[in-house]
Amino acid sequence: LKTEISQQEESNRQMEIHPEAQSTITLGSAANVSEQRNTTKPDSSYFQIHKKYIATQVKSGLMLIAQQPAHERILYEKFRNQISKRSGASQQALFPQTLKLNAADFSLIHDIQDELNAIGFEFSDFGNNSIVINGVPADLKSVNEKVLFEGFIEQFKLNQSELSISNDENIARAIAKRSALKVGTTLNTEEMSSIIDQLFACQSPNYSPDGRKTTFILELDKIDQFF
Repeated sequence: LKTEISQQEESNRQMEIHPEAQSTITLGSAANVSEQRNTTKPDSSYFQIHKKYIATQVKSGLMLIAQQPAHERILYEKFRNQISKRSGASQQALFPQTLKLNAADFSLIHDIQDELNAIGFEFSDFGNNSIVINGVPADLKSVNEKVLFEGFIEQFKLNQSELSISNDENIARAIAKRSALKVGTTLNTEEMSSIIDQLFACQSPNYSPDGRKTTFILELDKIDQFF
């Protein structure tokens, strides 16, 4: 019994001399318990930066994906393929909208009506250079049909004035540009995963149709230099 009391007194004396030893042991033990309990892996390694970029870890470091240019690339290749194969599906408008056009724009959309039908646009004449928009491409969710169609026409004409490309190419570029995800759009994990999967299934995933980079890899050794 005297021996046990002596050992206890010696232990207490050592803690008084080196109080940090006791603190170190306690913190280390708490950290270990936390690690043992937190064994569930996250569902995904994707996260969004300022509603503009998608970030994910890759073997060489950190990959950033610009969500708007990436989505433009995805939509462009999809629409280009649909025009070529005449395979696009239409999403019928719940409340068809009437769009008044000038004579030039009214003539323009009739010149390319077959191509527009091929990607899912459906419209009919309403008289006096007006049309009724009955459907839009099924790949485009929760869109304002009238705003989308007006934006498409303006982008198509802008491309005509700046680029020497075919109508098929112009249509695919214009609708992709005007319907892609905008900066400021919040994405959930499933949506981020879908964009990344679709992007890297594209024939040319590294650039948007107008030549902007869609991805950038921040190498691990470059990150190390920051520290």
